[in-house]
Amino acid sequence: MITPSWINIPLNTDDCYVTAKLLLGPKKVELFVTHRYAYLDLEGLPIHQKVHTLTGSDINRFRDLINGDCRDLKESYEEGVKFLAKQGVRPMDVELKDTIRERLATLIIKEFHAYSKDQKLRLFHLADRLTPVLTQHVIGAGLRIDWVPRELGENYVFKEKAEPLVDIIEWALDNAAYIPMAIPLLHHDSIVIPVNSKDLYVSVGVTTGGTKVTFFGFPKVLPLTKTLYPAYTWTCEITDRTNGCGSYDPDTIVRTLEEKIAERMAKEEAELSEAKQLINEMLKGGDRK
Repeated sequence: MITPSWINIPLNTDDCYVTAKLLLGPKKVELFVTHRYAYLDLEGLPIHQKVHTLTGSDINRFRDLINGDCRDLKESYEEGVKFLAKQGVRPMDVELKDTIRERLATLIIKEFHAYSKDQKLRLFHLADRLTPVLTQHVIGAGLRIDWVPRELGENYVFKEKAEPLVDIIEWALDNAAYIPMAIPLLHHDSIVIPVNSKDLYVSVGVTTGGTKVTFFGFPKVLPLTKTLYPAYTWTCEITDRTNGCGSYDPDTIVRTLEEKIAERMAKEEAELSEAKQLINEMLKGGDRK
């Protein structure tokens, strides 16, 4: 996950969720190590977690810290299990991700009790598909998870005329490109879902503070500008009131992205070829003098 000020890198182990938060600018890393069977406190933050702030040469010790912290957290958890067993209590091994799923379901029932069962189930399925990234997000970002189902519910699932956008979000999650560093990304104002496409990098951006879905694409093989931004891109937006993509069918929209980008590349290539030809003619004219 990348924001304007930091990058979250997952470094999970078999027993622990690990997130390294790299602050952009200063040489500083915040390391979050959370036991696999940690649970959430009342504020929605994980218990059984250790946090380190690393600067300078301390950063080189991050692997030792991860291994040590995870071992300590595991031992603490096992000691707790033994203590409960002595009290005649059989502890339940519930992974953090399952705890988060339960919290999402409880929140949806509480916040949207007036809506139909089918609508609540549809919202839960959307939020549930984001559980893996939500788990990593709540560990490293230190943010509560309740804003995700609340915003998706208020702005999409339970909003009149927004059903076509819900269909698009479901399509994006069904076709998400689960490749390294290309999973749904959570920001404070949007969810970005990279989707599979043959010739383009395509992402579907879901605005959480409003009702808007944005398609963005650029070629997989392409030049970059001086600012390292893709030279050939195309984007369009759909809200509950307007459709700038020309269709509500995602496959059709992706084909339109491909066509628009191909047209732009062909046009600029023709203009560049024409300019080169004109330069050559001008240089030949100069030689005749």
